[in-house]
This record gives sequence, C-alpha cells and structure tokens, in this order.
Amino acid sequence: MHGTGYYHKFERRIRIRVPEIKGSPAMAGELESRLAKLDGVAHTQANPLTGYVLVLFDDQVVSYYHVFAVINDLKCLDVEAAVSPGPQDGTSGVVRRST
Repeated sequence: MHGTGYYHKFERRIRIRVPEIKGSPAMAGELESRLAKLDGVAHTQANPLTGYVLVLFDDQVVSYYHVFAVINDLKCLDVEAAVSPGPQDGTSGVVRRST
C-alpha cells in the first residue's frame, strides 16, 4: 500500500499508520466515516495528530484486508478536495478522484 508503512494487528483490532491523514482533520474524518460503514466494524478512530488509525472489528464479518482496501481507495482521492463543505450547512460533501 502506498504510504502505509506500519500496521499492528491483534484479534479484532488493527492500528495502521496512514501518513496522508496526519495534519488533515478532514481526511481523518472522511476515513473514519468510510471505515465505520463497513459491516462488522465496531469503532474507528483516525488521529490527524499522529497519523494513525485504530479500527475495532468483528473478524467473523470483515477482514483487515477490507480495512486496507478502504484506506487504499481513499488514498486515490485528491487530499485537498477529499472533503469540500456543502453549500450552506457544511453537512454534505463532494469527493473527487484525482487524475
């Protein structure tokens, strides 16, 4: 995986270094949101200060490979435009793929 140089996996828990979220609360929030949508994921915490993501999951429902796939998908997005606020309330966003 591009950029991800470290992960530590225990049963039902994985901690992954994702340098792309370091210093980017918007990117960290987007990653948390996407991971939380996976069936079997109980908790996600993406820390923009450290650049690490913690995921607690049911390994009978989802594998850590699926977690990596979500991270890889997000890394295909333009970091600057990954989350752009909605027109007035800021609750909706637009995600653009980089070319």
